[in-house]
Amino acid sequence: MESYKFEAPQLGVFITREARDAIRVISSKRDALRRKEISEYLYTQLDKCLKMIAVEEISGKDFVICTPERGVGKTTALLKLCKEYGAFYITTSSELNFLKHEALGMGYKDFPFVALNKDRIENFRARTVLKSECVKLEDVRKALGDFVNIVGIEEI
Repeated sequence: MESYKFEAPQLGVFITREARDAIRVISSKRDALRRKEISEYLYTQLDKCLKMIAVEEISGKDFVICTPERGVGKTTALLKLCKEYGAFYITTSSELNFLKHEALGMGYKDFPFVALNKDRIENFRARTVLKSECVKLEDVRKALGDFVNIVGIEEI
């Protein structure tokens, strides 16, 4: 007799077009001080994850903040962490120029950006990477395997 394995459906966050439009309107009104406050909060939360990974020697876990927000300093927070930890920053090839420009604007040079172009990145040696919102968590996990820690932002 063949056994049947039940798999629960993947649940996610549903956001209507109207909610996305409202987010865009609100984000366009957000001032620089508020963006900086939110960016610092994101930075602090992701930094806690990186410190926990280092102390507890965690492998193969995802530490990702999911958000539909625009203009809250997500990229700034990740670039600061990349600079401090020297971690690889995984993104898309189409985002590379933007990230390099932003990094230079923050006074940073020579970042370890990695464009996710293939299904699998061969011979990649890192224990922890930072993930841009422009790449999906599942794609990064597929490309890097089961033993790398992924810390970053996921756009919903």
